[in-house]
Amino acid sequence: MRGKFVELRPPTDTDDYALIASWVRPLSAAAVLAGDNEVLSAEEIQQINRTGTVRHLMVVTHSGDPIGVVSWRPHGAPGGYSIGSAVGDQQRWAEGYGGEASALLVDYLFHICNAHRIQVVTALFNKHSMRMVARAAFVLEGILRDHYFLDGEYHDAAIWSMLRDEYYAEVRRAAAIHPEFGAPDLVPAADKAEARRTLTEYLAQGGPTSLARFPVSDGTTVAS
Repeated sequence: MRGKFVELRPPTDTDDYALIASWVRPLSAAAVLAGDNEVLSAEEIQQINRTGTVRHLMVVTHSGDPIGVVSWRPHGAPGGYSIGSAVGDQQRWAEGYGGEASALLVDYLFHICNAHRIQVVTALFNKHSMRMVARAAFVLEGILRDHYFLDGEYHDAAIWSMLRDEYYAEVRRAAAIHPEFGAPDLVPAADKAEARRTLTEYLAQGGPTSLARFPVSDGTTVAS
């Protein structure tokens, strides 16, 4: 998954998991803005990826430098996911890297993983994530009161979601202006059509199939 500024790739070694642990550790800049105080070691992060409890992808610049991470986990009904992101280098927070990385993850979940609903929770003290989500096609569902505790006081959070039909409506709208918008198909439409055409021609030529064992109501078979 490659965007204009960054691409996403799976963590490949212990160094990647160590980087993730450093970015999301309590009191790190990214963790503070996310309101996350959970302590996870590199080994624990690797383990939850193995079990599928949470999945992480590295955010990497086109020059190959890892600068952050995106994550998702199942949430609610099948096809529902909760997502998150963290850019470790504060100097890159205002450069669009985190927003593009999150957009690539949303593309991946809807276009490849058959997601139906994606949700994200943003702390009302995090101007970066609030600005990013408010500009996207997410819908505000509600406010979680006193959801985070920071700097000696409680803070609310906003919960946002995007449904599958909302995602593809946004893709169609944006693609009319920017044809490259949205996740590209992994297999070209022409190749898919050719594969189906090959099967149609095979059946038309009377190629052998196991379907001949199943007669239909007029006495012919499925493959006739």
